[in-house]
This record gives sequence, structure tokens and C-alpha cells, in this order.
Amino acid sequence: MKQDKKDTTPNGASHPTLGVPKEMNITDICRGMQTGWPQLVRAMKKLREDPVFCNFFPLGFASGDGLGIGRPEQLLSALAVDPAYLTKPTPPADVYARSVWLTMRVYEAAQTMSITLKELPGILPTAKDAKAADAGAMVKEVLDSEYGLTGTAANIIKLANDFTKHLEGIGGNLQTAQTDYQEISDLLEKQKPVGESDNIFRSIATHPQALATSDEINQQLDDLGSAAAKVTAFAVIENMRMAVQSLTTAWQVTKEQFETIARHDPASLGDPSFLQDTLQLDTAAGEWAAFAEVTNGFLKGALVVR
Repeated sequence: MKQDKKDTTPNGASHPTLGVPKEMNITDICRGMQTGWPQLVRAMKKLREDPVFCNFFPLGFASGDGLGIGRPEQLLSALAVDPAYLTKPTPPADVYARSVWLTMRVYEAAQTMSITLKELPGILPTAKDAKAADAGAMVKEVLDSEYGLTGTAANIIKLANDFTKHLEGIGGNLQTAQTDYQEISDLLEKQKPVGESDNIFRSIATHPQALATSDEINQQLDDLGSAAAKVTAFAVIENMRMAVQSLTTAWQVTKEQFETIARHDPASLGDPSFLQDTLQLDTAAGEWAAFAEVTNGFLKGALVVR
């Protein structure tokens, strides 16, 4: 499904097809949006003890039970109370549920693409005296309009961009967190007994009394744990942000692909052979159906408590 989606004409020009673009790697995108969630939840339990960190996230991101980030258990509880929780037009407040909500919108969009393309031949001329240009004008409307397939793509782009902004607002500076962790780790390394393991955590586990000799070192150890938790939290959020950005790019390519196709003259768009041979209509409908099926698999997996 991830092949080059362009057909070359005899004069050397290329046509985008109606299929799933190679940028739409939904497997990597969904994994990026969900991987690391248990580690993030554990990190947030540690960080909610840090008043400075909690103040940095005033909307409850690090407070209470971590309601700001969410997790599968919370989402399942919400669905038990309201089965339509993920079908509402407004996304859920917590990050995990919102990622699943967005994935559901992607699934619905893929289904729309598949069903629409499958039904597209129904508006093509069948009578001998029917004009291809008239049908082509209708095809153009289906492909490129506010309520057509480019409109479907534009909606996903907007929802994904909104989610990216939300993630940027709650995430921290990963590079700074990594630097802070390394500085504290280096400081503790200088104070550990000579000849001990190079791994500071292994050294602490083996001879905790050797390091815990002062309130200052105890504080440094606690700071190290918080710094490690920050790195984990920011890394998971950054991975999600990058995955959502990839999703945005893929749907932008889809939108531009369909806009380019819609610029063909109406007579070509109304010609069954042009749609089937050049734009690969039959293959495209199947590709979008397969894409929807893969996306639905990730939706089901997102509701599994690990």
C-alpha cells in the first residue's frame, strides 16, 4: 500500500491517483500516538509530588490522578457512563482520550473516502448520448468541494493541527530536561564510592547507605528521579506531537492530490476509462478500505488496559 502513487503518461507527465498516498503510514502514526503511555502515567505520579512542575501545568496536567493526560482505564470508564463519548464533535479534555477521538475521526474519513470512490462510477454516463463533461462536473464536485473529499481531508488537517497546538501547550522542553538529568547524574557520579558501578542507579541499589549520607545527597537523588520522570513525560508527549504532525502532513498530501485531480477538464473526469486506468479508481477504493481497517484495529487496541 505504500508504493509510488503516480501513473506516467506517454508524454512523460505524471498523474496523482485517487489512492492512499505513501505518506499515510497509519501504523507508525498510531504507534507514535500510543507508545509509552504506561511509562508516562508512572512518570506523572512521580512529578505530581513536585510543586514547581505542578504549577507549570496549571490545568491539572500533573495533579490528582493525572486526569490531564488520561489513560485507557479512564476512557473505558467514560464510555461506560456515556457510550457516545468519542462521537461528540468536541474532543475530550484529556490527552489520551483526545488521541483516540482523533484516530476515530481518521477512521471515519478513510471510510468516507472508500465508500465515495466505490460509488463514484454511479454518476458516470451510461446512455449513448450522455455527455461525459456533465458527469465530469459532478465528479469534480465530489472530489474538490467543502463537502467533498478535499473537505474531508481539510477537516482532519484542522483537527490534527488543533491537537498539535494542545500538545505544544502542555509539553516541556525535552532537551532542557535531558540536560538537567545529565547534570544531576554527573554530580552524583562524582560522589559515589570509588570502584562502584558506572551505573548510578545500580550503585544506589547496591550500596544506598554509601550515597545517602546527607540531606543534600538525598535531595539530589530525589531531583534525579524527578528529572528522569520529566524526560520520560516530555519524550512521550513529543513523540505524540511528531506523530500527529505526520498525520497532518499525510492528509495535506491527500488534499493536494485530490485538488490536482479535480483540475482535469470535465470531459476527462467524466470518462470511465480515465478514472479507472489513469486515476486507478477501483484500486483506490480498496486501498482506503484497507486503511480504514488498520485504523480501526488501533482504535480497538487503544481501549485495552495494559
